[in-house]
Amino acid sequence: MEGQEHLTTDEDVEAILRLAVNRHGQDTESLRQRLEASAAELGISPEALQKAEEDYRAVKASEQEAARAREEARAARQRRIKGLTAHWIPFLAVNVFLHVINFTLSRDTYWAVWPLMGWGIGMFSHTWAVLTCDEKELEELEKEDRLQRARRLRRTIARSEDH
Repeated sequence: MEGQEHLTTDEDVEAILRLAVNRHGQDTESLRQRLEASAAELGISPEALQKAEEDYRAVKASEQEAARAREEARAARQRRIKGLTAHWIPFLAVNVFLHVINFTLSRDTYWAVWPLMGWGIGMFSHTWAVLTCDEKELEELEKEDRLQRARRLRRTIARSEDH
């Protein structure tokens, strides 16, 4: 066959087979039969196949839980940013209004700077907390996710070596 440079790893072969199975549109019962037939053809006992499938389900459930946690963290970040925006709008509107009043009614005294500075300190600390803490939280979740995947892979390899 020409153009076989795309077949460089086992993952390539698995991905192509996965696509073929998806396009073939078989029901789960025929997929189960094919899985069992393939395992038997490779000399894998039904018990080893069942154990591998249980391990796969556990890994997949854990990955789904990690993805859910990441999605929840992203959603929480979006809510915090939305709340921050809801605070910045009145901050800007009120301070513009105060400055207009200040410059139209009492040009000799610049008093509008005091509410701007007092409220501004709170706004900037709120902004800092929202924009920096969420990044660290997401990084921690992703780091923990990578560690868990590595641990699961090591456990799966150790189990398969024991059998």
